[in-house]
Amino acid sequence: MPGADIKVPWELSQMRHLMALAYAYRLTGLKKYLDEFQQQVFNWIESNPYGWGVNWASPMEVSVRACNIYAAWYIFRKSLPEEFSLKVLKSLYLHGKHIKNNLEKGRFW
Repeated sequence: MPGADIKVPWELSQMRHLMALAYAYRLTGLKKYLDEFQQQVFNWIESNPYGWGVNWASPMEVSVRACNIYAAWYIFRKSLPEEFSLKVLKSLYLHGKHIKNNLEKGRFW
C-alpha cells in the first residue's frame, strides 16, 4: 500500500506488550491477563503463517518477537493449557528455524 510504514506491523508484532500482561498476572493472579495473553498469541500465530508475510521479512524482528513471546510464556506456563503451550513452543521452534535459515550477514565489530 502506498505510504504505508512497515514499522507499524513490525512494532505491534514484536509483542513487547506481552510482558506487561505477564507481570500483571503475576502480581494479581487475575485470569483476564492469562486469557488476553492466550488470545493475542493464538491470533498472531493463526494470522501469520510461518515464513509468509511482512512479519517474517526481518530476522531481527522475528528474534525480538520470539524473545518476548518466550519470556511471557515462561511466566504464564504453569497456568496454561498443555495444548496451547505446545502451539506456542511449536511457533517458537519455527521462529528459531527461520532465524537460523536467514542470518543477517555483515561485519559486526
